[in-house]
Amino acid sequence: MVRPVSQDVQEPESEKTAEMATSVTQPAQAPVDPLAEFGITIPSSAPIMPAERTLDIGGTVSFGLDVARIDRAERFYHELFEMDIVCRAWRQDDGSWSVSTEPVDWPAVLIHGYYPELVVLQRPGWTLVLHGMGRGQVLKSPKVGDAEAPASLESFRKLRAKILIRAYTVVEDRPDRFAFRDPFAVVWTLVPDESLSTRS
Repeated sequence: MVRPVSQDVQEPESEKTAEMATSVTQPAQAPVDPLAEFGITIPSSAPIMPAERTLDIGGTVSFGLDVARIDRAERFYHELFEMDIVCRAWRQDDGSWSVSTEPVDWPAVLIHGYYPELVVLQRPGWTLVLHGMGRGQVLKSPKVGDAEAPASLESFRKLRAKILIRAYTVVEDRPDRFAFRDPFAVVWTLVPDESLSTRS
């Protein structure tokens, strides 16, 4: 289960740069479908870029984030949590969304200023919609938010090692729980669950 999440402080550019992000939904008792929030549907030609599945992680994660650098956020969640890059969308003059599964040359579109404002990422049970606000956008003050996901013991250890190497902020580090704050201010709590182990 995920609760609405927030933003972090912008720092000088680097691979470890913290990116500003804010929740795009208000706190609610039931999970909000971020696709419905934006009024978009996933094309039949999706995904754009499937992720290689080496992690056994489960749970239900469904939320949207406003981010300053949508290209970095897309890469982060695709690589760390092995989420498929499903589709991207551009805002039209009439307020609707043009959804595409065509490849994007991020350096080129960022230079020209006409880049996707939405990116949808998924893995089984998870949906994340990134909403690019642009680096000049003033976002709200940080708020506390969190997401919890079960992981097989092997995946739990693998993710913990990756996070420690990348020097993200560790919130809790115990044999039965590991929590960290990602560059977009989402606090993730990983919990070992051997029922998720599917590999020999």
